Amino acid sequence: MDKNELLHLFSSVFSLDRDGMTLYFNRNNLADCDKVLNEFDEIRAKVYEYLWNVSQPNLTLNIVQIEALSFSFLKENYPWINEKGFKALNRYIHWICWHEGILK
Repeated sequence: MDKNELLHLFSSVFSLDRDGMTLYFNRNNLADCDKVLNEFDEIRAKVYEYLWNVSQPNLTLNIVQIEALSFSFLKENYPWINEKGFKALNRYIHWICWHEGILK
């Protein structure tokens, strides 16, 4: 199972496609769908928390800074994530940073 491909297929701007991923796991006889979904939720939350902490109390970041910081964080904490997974996660990271006022 390629987690980067799963991120690419099932990570959207707002959420993970839990139903689609569950169906994919069932059709392909893959185990541990809930475990992988929880891991992906955790990754998204931790990247956001890291960016939030970096930007506090009053710092806003541009998109280049957000991508560089999130890339460094992901490579350090989740070395298995490749460019495809990073791009998939960025769909959410860009939106949440804009939504929470981190993105200038």
